Amino acid sequence: MKHKISFCLIAIGILVASVPFTGALYYQHRQQLLYQNYLEDIHSHAFAGNAADRDGDADDTSRHMSESDQFFEPSSLETAAGGLSLDGNLPVIEGDPPTESNKKEEEPTVLGRISIEKINADLMLVEGAGAKELKWGAGHIKGTGIPGEPGNCAIAAHRNYTFGSYFSRLNELEQDDRVTVSYLGETFHYRVSDIKTVLPEDNTILQPPEEGEILTLVTCAPKGSNRLRLIVHCLPEEDPSLPATSEEALPQL
Repeated sequence: MKHKISFCLIAIGILVASVPFTGALYYQHRQQLLYQNYLEDIHSHAFAGNAADRDGDADDTSRHMSESDQFFEPSSLETAAGGLSLDGNLPVIEGDPPTESNKKEEEPTVLGRISIEKINADLMLVEGAGAKELKWGAGHIKGTGIPGEPGNCAIAAHRNYTFGSYFSRLNELEQDDRVTVSYLGETFHYRVSDIKTVLPEDNTILQPPEEGEILTLVTCAPKGSNRLRLIVHCLPEEDPSLPATSEEALPQL
């Protein structure tokens, strides 16, 4: 009897320990399928003309930031003045993978991917930064700028996550490290220009620059806590030998 109980306890322990690994495999598989569909859409020009529709002004950004209320809970993203804020509680751990009944509903809109070689991060980039979108990878905060265009393109991801590392090692980045963003068929290269931590209520890091383009990466800090925000600002790579390239030339997820 004791042997049976011991065996059952061991089996339960193995099952519990395998949940994160199984979840990671599940999302990797779903990501591969979604990304393949995205590449097929790009190849068939399904997104032609849509890039301009995704660009927006500051008012549009403030309006769309409210969709991130699950990412920054409780939401305080729209200030009384109509500005931006990162105030709220950034979830560290999310729930179980979607079931077959709600899987289709939870599948995000794929925009491309973000790759950071130094920290071995290669994430699918999806539209939106709510809790359901950030299960799949990095999320483009709606209403912020888009890669390759003037403005502040903001991308958020979890720091510590059940089903993947995501931005877990973002704190290891240093000035001049490269960040690559593939967006709607084109790939853009950036270099880290500034790294800092801010309070959640700091509403300045998502504001567009007076001119030019900036990429802003956002996650929680310190790791495992929602007390602060880790912010990584990146500027477009100026090396003329590294123009925007075709996304199809890059390895798939």
